[in-house]
Amino acid sequence: MRMSRTTMMVFSALGIGINILGGTLAQVLKIPLLFLDTIGTVLVAVLCGPWWAAAAGTLTNVIQGMITSPKDIFFFYCQSCHWSYRWFYRQKV
Repeated sequence: MRMSRTTMMVFSALGIGINILGGTLAQVLKIPLLFLDTIGTVLVAVLCGPWWAAAAGTLTNVIQGMITSPKDIFFFYCQSCHWSYRWFYRQKV
């Protein structure tokens, strides 16, 4: 079944919210090497596809960089690589 663009936008917004919540939680608890800010990106990649996940991951890092620390903005590339791995693994390419 093909999803509508509105449904994909809602899932992307939900993924961004999950990423920001998880990233903030990991920063507040000061847990090293716990990447909770990628859970939403993986969810969007599985449900909507790679390009929506790339957009969600990039927007997560930009928004989180504006809210918590500017150094997070530069990690958008990691989010983009993460979605591609999960998507292609799911497609068995």
